[in-house]
Amino acid sequence: MAAADVEVEAFLEQISTDVDRVRAQLSEVLLAQGYQDLTGQIIRGILGLVTVVEATLKRLIALSPAEASHRLNGRPVDIEARHAAMLAGCGPHVPQIEAGPVVGGQCDADALLREFGR
Repeated sequence: MAAADVEVEAFLEQISTDVDRVRAQLSEVLLAQGYQDLTGQIIRGILGLVTVVEATLKRLIALSPAEASHRLNGRPVDIEARHAAMLAGCGPHVPQIEAGPVVGGQCDADALLREFGR
Protein backbone atom coordinates (compact mmCIF):
# COMPACT_ATOMS: atom_id res chain seq x y z
CA MET A 1 0.00 0.00 0.00
CA ALA A 2 1.00 3.52 -0.61
CA ALA A 3 1.55 5.99 2.20
CA ALA A 4 -1.58 7.90 1.16
CA ASP A 5 -3.69 4.73 1.41
CA VAL A 6 -2.42 4.09 4.95
CA GLU A 7 -3.23 7.65 5.98
CA VAL A 8 -6.73 7.46 4.46
CA GLU A 9 -7.39 4.14 6.20
CA ALA A 10 -6.24 5.54 9.57
CA PHE A 11 -8.38 8.64 8.98
CA LEU A 12 -11.47 6.50 8.22
CA GLU A 13 -10.91 4.42 11.38
CA GLN A 14 -10.61 7.61 13.43
CA ILE A 15 -13.83 8.96 11.86
CA SER A 16 -15.62 5.70 12.67
CA THR A 17 -14.54 5.95 16.33
CA ASP A 18 -15.51 9.63 16.52
CA VAL A 19 -18.93 8.95 14.93
CA ASP A 20 -19.62 6.25 17.55
CA ARG A 21 -18.73 8.69 20.36
CA VAL A 22 -20.93 11.45 18.89
CA ARG A 23 -23.81 8.97 18.47
CA ALA A 24 -23.51 7.90 22.15
CA GLN A 25 -23.45 11.52 23.32
CA LEU A 26 -26.48 12.42 21.15
CA SER A 27 -28.34 9.46 22.67
CA GLU A 28 -27.61 10.84 26.14
CA VAL A 29 -28.90 14.26 25.07
CA LEU A 30 -32.11 12.71 23.71
CA LEU A 31 -32.63 10.75 26.95
CA ALA A 32 -32.11 13.88 29.05
CA GLN A 33 -34.48 15.87 26.85
CA GLY A 34 -37.13 13.15 27.12
CA TYR A 35 -36.77 13.12 30.90
CA GLN A 36 -37.08 16.92 31.00
CA ASP A 37 -40.22 16.79 28.82
CA LEU A 38 -41.75 14.11 31.05
CA THR A 39 -40.94 16.08 34.20
CA GLY A 40 -42.48 19.21 32.70
CA GLN A 41 -45.66 17.30 31.85
CA ILE A 42 -45.91 15.97 35.41
CA ILE A 43 -45.39 19.46 36.87
CA ARG A 44 -48.04 20.92 34.54
CA GLY A 45 -50.45 18.17 35.61
CA ILE A 46 -49.85 18.88 39.30
CA LEU A 47 -50.33 22.62 38.75
CA GLY A 48 -53.61 21.88 36.99
CA LEU A 49 -54.75 19.71 39.91
CA VAL A 50 -53.81 22.37 42.45
CA THR A 51 -55.73 24.98 40.43
CA VAL A 52 -58.84 22.79 40.39
CA VAL A 53 -58.60 22.08 44.14
CA GLU A 54 -58.12 25.79 44.88
CA ALA A 55 -61.13 26.75 42.76
CA THR A 56 -63.26 24.08 44.45
CA LEU A 57 -62.23 25.29 47.92
CA LYS A 58 -63.06 28.87 46.95
CA ARG A 59 -66.53 27.76 45.84
CA LEU A 60 -67.03 25.87 49.11
CA ILE A 61 -66.02 28.93 51.11
CA ALA A 62 -68.39 31.08 49.04
CA LEU A 63 -71.24 28.64 49.75
CA SER A 64 -70.73 28.64 53.52
CA PRO A 65 -72.23 31.52 55.48
CA ALA A 66 -69.77 34.03 56.94
CA GLU A 67 -71.06 33.35 60.46
CA ALA A 68 -70.20 29.63 60.25
CA SER A 69 -66.47 30.28 60.08
CA HIS A 70 -66.67 32.14 63.43
CA ARG A 71 -68.60 29.46 65.33
CA LEU A 72 -67.40 26.31 67.09
CA ASN A 73 -69.95 23.74 68.27
CA GLY A 74 -72.71 26.31 67.75
CA ARG A 75 -71.07 28.89 70.04
CA PRO A 76 -69.51 32.14 68.81
CA VAL A 77 -65.71 32.20 68.79
CA ASP A 78 -63.51 35.27 69.18
CA ILE A 79 -61.03 34.70 66.34
CA GLU A 80 -58.56 37.38 67.47
CA ALA A 81 -58.42 36.03 71.05
CA ARG A 82 -58.00 32.48 69.79
CA HIS A 83 -55.16 33.52 67.48
CA ALA A 84 -53.45 35.49 70.29
CA ALA A 85 -53.73 32.48 72.62
CA MET A 86 -52.12 30.21 70.02
CA LEU A 87 -49.26 32.68 69.52
CA ALA A 88 -48.77 32.80 73.31
CA GLY A 89 -48.26 29.03 73.34
CA CYS A 90 -51.58 28.02 74.85
CA GLY A 91 -52.59 25.97 71.79
CA PRO A 92 -56.09 25.40 70.47
CA HIS A 93 -59.03 24.70 72.74
CA VAL A 94 -59.92 21.02 73.11
CA PRO A 95 -63.71 20.59 72.92
CA GLN A 96 -65.47 19.29 76.08
CA ILE A 97 -62.47 19.99 78.32
CA GLU A 98 -63.21 23.12 80.30
CA ALA A 99 -60.43 23.13 82.89
CA GLY A 100 -57.42 21.10 83.87
CA PRO A 101 -53.99 21.37 85.39
CA VAL A 102 -52.10 24.34 84.02
CA VAL A 103 -48.35 24.82 84.04
CA GLY A 104 -47.69 28.14 85.73
CA GLY A 105 -44.00 28.48 85.04
CA GLN A 106 -40.63 26.80 84.72
CA CYS A 107 -40.81 25.33 88.25
CA ASP A 108 -44.03 23.47 87.39
CA ALA A 109 -42.48 22.19 84.15
CA ASP A 110 -39.37 20.99 86.01
CA ALA A 111 -41.49 19.23 88.64
CA LEU A 112 -43.49 17.50 85.91
CA LEU A 113 -40.29 16.29 84.21
CA ARG A 114 -38.92 15.03 87.53
CA GLU A 115 -42.10 12.97 88.02
CA PHE A 116 -41.55 11.29 84.66
CA GLY A 117 -38.05 10.24 85.79
CA ARG A 118 -39.30 8.17 88.73
